[in-house]
Amino acid sequence: MAADPRLLHTITVELCTAAALFAAISVVIKLASDGYLKYFEGKWETGDKAARVLSVYTEPTAYLMAIGGVSFTFVSMYSGLSTWPLEALIGNEAAHNKMLLTSVSQTMLVVFIAIRFSFGEKLWKNKILVAIYAALAIMAAIFVVLQNSVAGHLAGKGSLLDPFLQFVNVDLTKEIIFPPLMSIALIAGSTGALAITIFYSRRAKRRRLEEERLERLEEESETEIAVSETETHVAENE
Repeated sequence: MAADPRLLHTITVELCTAAALFAAISVVIKLASDGYLKYFEGKWETGDKAARVLSVYTEPTAYLMAIGGVSFTFVSMYSGLSTWPLEALIGNEAAHNKMLLTSVSQTMLVVFIAIRFSFGEKLWKNKILVAIYAALAIMAAIFVVLQNSVAGHLAGKGSLLDPFLQFVNVDLTKEIIFPPLMSIALIAGSTGALAITIFYSRRAKRRRLEEERLERLEEESETEIAVSETETHVAENE
């Protein structure tokens, strides 16, 4: 028996929201733990142990949750198209908002994943990358929550965020048109984050190659010295 696409869509929407939120929360906890260890380590033994454990485990958790968030989002997109006819989505302003917010959130999560994939845990040694990494995680989580708030309206159930959105006078059921400056900021921010990632990735690669070259030279030098000493020792024995 085939799975009901509406049920699958509801499940994957909830999963991608949870994954994005866990990714952002994990990054924030990682930052807080590292900050504690940097400024307060040694003042409270229990706090030191907790901070070390959290720092170690939240780092890969954020990465895995981001991958899960992107994966579940693509599944929810597929199930959403199976649930509602394409013609109905094209003429629906709320559906346009869902697509817009989804494209923004997924771009941020993909760049977030690309940074972690390129640098691994070493990214935490670079303050600029850490700032970009954390900002992407938090902003992506916000956009994911908003996009799935729109999904609640598409499903006719509303959203838990409705009271707050009404308070700030935001109606997600009416088509969102980003102001030009905001659109430029989003494009420039994503492009800039990607450019910085590529720059530091290439610099890290050059540094790694240089370190490998120096290690080879050192090994060759040690080998030459050993051979020379051996020849000297043989000559003395003769």
